[in-house]
Amino acid sequence: MHAGDESIDAAPPRRPAGARWAGLLETGAWIAAAWPLFFAVLLHACWLHAWVLLGHRPRPYLDDPKYIPGLGGWGWPTSLACLGILPAGLALVGLLPLRLGAAAPPRRHARVRCGASLLLYVGVMAALRADPWAVFDWWLD
Repeated sequence: MHAGDESIDAAPPRRPAGARWAGLLETGAWIAAAWPLFFAVLLHACWLHAWVLLGHRPRPYLDDPKYIPGLGGWGWPTSLACLGILPAGLALVGLLPLRLGAAAPPRRHARVRCGASLLLYVGVMAALRADPWAVFDWWLD
């Protein structure tokens, strides 16, 4: 090479359109699968904040979150997260077959990731349903 020559590297190859769509579908599926986890974190953070404010564990039907001073900022985010659980589940059910269809021919990894995202959604919903400290009952009353 001479002093004035510059080497021009070729641009990296672009991903095929199908791979880009598969990545977007997978990201959407993981967001939908993690939505109940987002709600559970908000709900338990609200409950722990109420515990700190009250000085004892909040009791369902006695310590209403609406009437605990200093807890007002948790209402809207937690309510919106709760309202998003059903649409997130429906989106997950719709996105998983699309994700599997957009995967490259060795679909083993896509099946594992789809199964893991579905397991995350179902597992968090089961944990919310079990509700060992009656957190959901406290918030819902």
